[in-house]
Amino acid sequence: MEALGADALATTAPPESHQGRLLTINEPATKRLDSPVLLVTGGADRLFTPDVAERFRARLCSLETELWQLHFDDAGHAALASLARPTVREWLEAPGPGPSVARACAG
Repeated sequence: MEALGADALATTAPPESHQGRLLTINEPATKRLDSPVLLVTGGADRLFTPDVAERFRARLCSLETELWQLHFDDAGHAALASLARPTVREWLEAPGPGPSVARACAG
């Protein structure tokens, strides 16, 4: 299975742009990650759009990465950091399920 690539992950960063090149170099969805990952998403995010987030989630799941998700239905990209901060702090101390965090991969 091929990696998504920078153009699939950043709808506003063409692959030939500086940001696109950095995303390609640092592409996290090319191999299974050994550490658990918390994917924070927003239903109104126009930078990391819901369809891009779903492809990213599916890719990490296909690589059998331990993936958890924290989703805010109406949040845009800029609001996610402040909305997610308390939960992310708790999750970093004890990765796994919580009141707002769910396993992102089936099985």
